[in-house]
Amino acid sequence: MRDDPVISAKRAAARAEYQARPEVKAARRARMANYMANMPEAERERRREHGRKMVATRLHTPESQAKALAARTTPEVKARRARSITRTWLPWLPDDLVEAYRALTRSGLSAADARAALEPEIPGTAAHTARVLANVRDAQRIRRERDQAQAY
Repeated sequence: MRDDPVISAKRAAARAEYQARPEVKAARRARMANYMANMPEAERERRREHGRKMVATRLHTPESQAKALAARTTPEVKARRARSITRTWLPWLPDDLVEAYRALTRSGLSAADARAALEPEIPGTAAHTARVLANVRDAQRIRRERDQAQAY
């Protein structure tokens, strides 16, 4: 029963579901805060020393630094970092318009002008609503003109 992968998977799923509950998380957070507030000074110092030792012996070795650098410079990580920076600096811009914005700014347009040029394409903005309404009015006008021309 203990070695059965189906039963083990069910138990792991039940534990994960239980631990994900907000009330369980809040209780665990409160217990940990209480423990940290009442932790003896000797335990704090032991933990600090352990952290210093880990940094000195594992994190600042040439091998670990080279491994970390290699992990940071993969194309996937660079692309993810670029997307994150773009989301931070341009939260108003949908992902599908990022390249258009970059093309406009690279062509010499100021950031404000590029934003003004793209706002009619962004759903939920006043400029987008105005553009949609203008398109509807134009379609109605063209249809009316065509009907009048065909009536004679």
